[in-house]
Amino acid sequence: MIIDDLLSSDPEMQKNYEDLIEPYNFTYSIPKEHGFIKLNASVSPDRRAQLTNGLRSFFLDDLTILLDNQVVHDSVASNLSLFQIFVGVVGFIAFTLSFFLLLISTTANIKENLWEFGVLRAIGLTKDQARRVFMYEAFSVIFGALILGIFVGLTIAITLTAQFYLFIELPFKLSVSP
Repeated sequence: MIIDDLLSSDPEMQKNYEDLIEPYNFTYSIPKEHGFIKLNASVSPDRRAQLTNGLRSFFLDDLTILLDNQVVHDSVASNLSLFQIFVGVVGFIAFTLSFFLLLISTTANIKENLWEFGVLRAIGLTKDQARRVFMYEAFSVIFGALILGIFVGLTIAITLTAQFYLFIELPFKLSVSP
C-alpha cells in the first residue's frame, strides 16, 4: 500500500519504478532479492528439512536458491574437523619419517666423523683442535638445518592452509603473533 500510494502521487517515479523492476520476479508486487527466515533453535533437523523442501517447491526458476545456514555451518565445521585430522596424520607420518632419516643420517655421520677424526689426528691436529673442528661443523649443520626447516615448514603450512581455504571458499588470513 505504501509503494502504491507513493507511485500514484508521482507519474515519473511510477515509470522509473517500472523500468527498474522489469527484470525481477515478485510476490504480491513486492520485489525481493533476499529473504531470511529465522527458526526456533529447538526445531528438529527433520522439521527443518521439511520446511526447506516445502519452500523450494515455490521456486519458479533455477536462479532462486535456498541455503540452510545451520546445515552449511555444520558442513563447514565437519570439513574443518576432517582437515585437522588429515593434517595430524600427515604430520605424524612426516615426523616418523624425519626421525628415522635423522637416525640413519646421524649414524652415518658418526662413522664418517670417526674416520675424519683419525685422518685429522694423523696430519697432526691435537685432540682439542679436532674436537673444535667437529663442534664448528656440527653447529653450522644444525643451524643451517634449523633455518631451512623453519622456512620450508612454514611455507608448506601456509600454502596448504591457503589452498584448503580456497577450496571451501573462506577468506585466508595469516596472523603472526609475537
